[in-house]
Amino acid sequence: MNSETSSSSTTHPTETSPALSLREIASWHDIAEITERPGIRASVPVLQRGLVWNPDQIELLWDSILRGFPIGALVISTRISAQVKDGEAGKLGVTHHLLDGQQRCDAIALAYKDPFNGETLEADLKSSKSILWLDLNPTKDEWSTREFVVRLTTPSHPWGYSRSDHTDTLSAGAIRNALHEIGRNPAAEGYQRPSPVELSPQVAGVAVPLAWLLLAAEEANLWVDLAERLDRSPELPWHLPLRTFLKDESMEEQREKVNRAIKRIRHTRIVALCAPDDLLADSLQESFGPNDRKNISSIEHLFQRLNQKGTLLDGEELAYSMVKAYWPELAGPIDQIARQLPATRLISLAIRAALATENRERLPNGLGVSAIRTMARRNDEKTHRVYTYIKNELADGCDRIDAWLRYDKDRNPSGILAVHIGNITRDSADLFLLLLTFAKRPVGDWEGIGADWPKYLQALVTVIHWFGRNKGSIANRIFAACADRISMPNIRRALAEATTAGDLQPIHSPASVENFLLVTSDSLESWRWNRLLQGDSTDEAKNELWERWGDFLAFREKREILLYAQRDYIHRRFSDYDPARKDFWKGHNRPWDFDHLLAWTYVNNRKDGGPFREVAKEWAKTIGNLRAWPFEDNRSDQADTALQKLSGAEGEAKRINSYLEEDELEGFSVGNQVRWESEAALLFVSVCRKRLQRIYEEWYDTLEIEELISANEHP
Repeated sequence: MNSETSSSSTTHPTETSPALSLREIASWHDIAEITERPGIRASVPVLQRGLVWNPDQIELLWDSILRGFPIGALVISTRISAQVKDGEAGKLGVTHHLLDGQQRCDAIALAYKDPFNGETLEADLKSSKSILWLDLNPTKDEWSTREFVVRLTTPSHPWGYSRSDHTDTLSAGAIRNALHEIGRNPAAEGYQRPSPVELSPQVAGVAVPLAWLLLAAEEANLWVDLAERLDRSPELPWHLPLRTFLKDESMEEQREKVNRAIKRIRHTRIVALCAPDDLLADSLQESFGPNDRKNISSIEHLFQRLNQKGTLLDGEELAYSMVKAYWPELAGPIDQIARQLPATRLISLAIRAALATENRERLPNGLGVSAIRTMARRNDEKTHRVYTYIKNELADGCDRIDAWLRYDKDRNPSGILAVHIGNITRDSADLFLLLLTFAKRPVGDWEGIGADWPKYLQALVTVIHWFGRNKGSIANRIFAACADRISMPNIRRALAEATTAGDLQPIHSPASVENFLLVTSDSLESWRWNRLLQGDSTDEAKNELWERWGDFLAFREKREILLYAQRDYIHRRFSDYDPARKDFWKGHNRPWDFDHLLAWTYVNNRKDGGPFREVAKEWAKTIGNLRAWPFEDNRSDQADTALQKLSGAEGEAKRINSYLEEDELEGFSVGNQVRWESEAALLFVSVCRKRLQRIYEEWYDTLEIEELISANEHP
């Protein structure tokens, strides 16, 4: 980046290394405020990945730009016809494709996007886009490397991030302060997280949208222009400190510093290195053998090598890019299919599902980048099968799985949440692959599957996902058992074999769990989870107990089971949560916290000890003592009791949403007494045990687990 280059725009598509203004680059994203028509208009080729930058990378990039630091060249090529997205052929006069620099260009464009451009505040509030702000008067921080403090607010973090260079998430107290400023109560029933345009960065001293500075008229006085913009804008809380800053004479030096930076940006140019036309010629590799997908290898090789620096792509992202490189026409359908499922994982599983046939004894293994490239170049029957499945069958298959699994209060009340499905695709990929193979089977392959099939399938996936020791082996057993017919007897038989082989943990009934988890006043002080597995102290008895209960007891900390018990509340409260958007929730991968009902402070790292501290701590770590609760409504006072948390006009609704019964509240509110008094400790352990039992029973009974595992359940 060169800040001394002339400000006039003289770029032409024929230049080998044109120098582009930031505003030109931003215009590639079709931003309405920008009217100039650059000579080069680059678009992202189909094979490029999605957004992967963290908030700190975006903020620090803009600190570098404002300071005049070089941020590196872009790499472009003349428009690659084989990599044009559907409907893009003549769109916006695209002349080039961007091969390297997508993340930087997106971050640049974000700063030129003015979200406050509606005629009324109501129109603006419909915007849920991320916003880049400049803190005009930041707090001095000796630990920060920033000279210009740029702050990002997003739909998942509309209050922004911390002052640190690593953009840590804010404390619950800071978030509540931000919400209080706009009159929002996160504890209120029906609360929805505000849009970024309703808030400003909570840690900023004087925040202003960076776009208001970048889009100001060049000939105007920056601060006069900004004051006029404030006068014609609907009043918002961050306007008052900004007005004060504009009038404060002591801020003149700071205003001049920002003014110089904005002028520098107007003269800033970024070099775009244009790849040679030979990039589009057949590679040496492609010259061998038949291949009707030519002129691709060099492009995807360059893409891979460029992405060996910067934010690296994982194996599935590269595989996804290769599929789009060889079959760009599939990019649109794939992106449409990936509803609340990561597209990169979905395409990897889709390739395997396409290659799964009834005459195979096992599910196909995953294909690496080299194997995908070879398959595409050969263009044989296998290639055709994969292409046809992704184009014509994958969408229907995903829709069927969604209808089978996803919770809906009226249509599918036993279903699981979007976060459960997302976790299955991430942590139990072979299990989701099995579902894809089921979804593509014809009606004639199904036997005795009626209206209860969705519930059986929900039971199947949760049993394997939560209690499988070797999930891939279990999925293969079921796949083989159902080769001729998909039926519940075949599935039960496969699960029984998996349990015998040790691939699946024994699943116990709620009655068995209740009988096993005995706690008495006599044993309270010495009670520990691992002592349940001691038996009569003989090696044989210990081994038997460990085989039946050792792994199973981990259910006490499986938070996904708790989410299932709270599924109606989670679905209602976080209806906009999209687990497929890994960039959307960056820094905090869910909009809820897991809150301890008996505050963790009463049992953790207590120097004063207490005879019952250890048993209380053992139970306090279980899901019996947790609830999923909104991140911004999580308590600020770490010593609040359950009765205090669930007090007030909406206490009853909070209790129900927390999956708590009224007679359990006192046991979760014993405070410091839990460590010292046997009666208080026993009360807490008893209600925690009872609630843990109810959470497990909610899953076991609702999904009729006994019906599924009747051949392998332990009494």
